[in-house]
Amino acid sequence: LDWKTGEIKWTEPKLEFNGLISVGGKLLILTEMGQLVLAEASPAGYKELGSAQVIEGRAFTAPAFANGKVYLRNTRGDVVCLELSGK
Repeated sequence: LDWKTGEIKWTEPKLEFNGLISVGGKLLILTEMGQLVLAEASPAGYKELGSAQVIEGRAFTAPAFANGKVYLRNTRGDVVCLELSGK
């Protein structure tokens, strides 16, 4: 999204319902089906850098990130914490 004009720069059907945050210049996206996706944060287009199934059930909340860890929650109230140290 272009913040000044409101123009949509790109969309990705795989990410129809999701929560996302920006961490270190990248996007961390939690899909509705519990897949965590790392993507470039670029107006040029969608470029997935990696993904993993990280939580069972449906998820609609955005990830939370603090101190090198990402916290994810599903609709049942299950919570997962993953270390993203870059090692």
